[in-house]
Amino acid sequence: IPPEPPWSAIPIIVLTRSFGRGSRHSRQLRRLEARDNVSFLQRPVPKVTLISALRAAIASRRRQYVIRDFLEERKRSEEALIDADRRKDEFLAILAHELRNPLAPIVSSIEALSLSAHDPALVRAACGVLERQVSHVVRLVDDLLDVSRITRNMITLQSQRIDVAD
Repeated sequence: IPPEPPWSAIPIIVLTRSFGRGSRHSRQLRRLEARDNVSFLQRPVPKVTLISALRAAIASRRRQYVIRDFLEERKRSEEALIDADRRKDEFLAILAHELRNPLAPIVSSIEALSLSAHDPALVRAACGVLERQVSHVVRLVDDLLDVSRITRNMITLQSQRIDVAD
């Protein structure tokens, strides 16, 4: 008998009559007894007993199908979540690179502006503001890239004790 899936145990109702020990039928019945979900009814079976056993077997099988459907839906949901997580990580990596690309020209522009001959005090003040803001953006983008690398297992964190006074 082929193995059944973990969610399944097909209900079996066996109508029997008494057999002597050692008979071929007795050995077969003992093999069936080892299986789950096997019910034995000795003939003659009262109609009410047979109907009750059949209803219980059908209800049991219906519950097994509900479990099967639940497990299949759960597996589909898990696969969808894994795929969405992978796509999110790819998106964040691309986003971080795209955000970083315009920063180099901004930094170059700041350097050119700081060399300008126009009102040196004003240029220096503007450059200071731009440098601070750009450095904040650079740190944010670097953090975003680090998070992306960590979530894609491209980098591992190594923890160590440090002296805070240093």
